[in-house]
Order: sequence, then C-alpha cells, then structure tokens
Amino acid sequence: MKTRTLKLENLDDLPPPEVLQQEIIEHQEAALASFRDVAAGLQR
Repeated sequence: MKTRTLKLENLDDLPPPEVLQQEIIEHQEAALASFRDVAAGLQR
C-alpha cells in the first residue's frame, strides 16, 4: 500500500479527482477486508 503525504503547497500536484476517488475506494475496501479478517478470527 502506498501512502501519500499531502501538503497544502502541493495541491497543484494532486492527481485527477477520478484517480483520487479510485485510490480512496481501494483503501476503504482493503480496510474493510482487514476488518472482516479480524472479525472472523474473533468468532473462532
């Protein structure tokens, strides 16, 4: 997973909104999958 540090002076360097949107979706899906793994482990 790639982590990006954003600073206010770098706003012009942001990728297009579609790319940001896709990255957010991918990160949220990965977080949800991790949470499901933890939850499944707790049920055992």
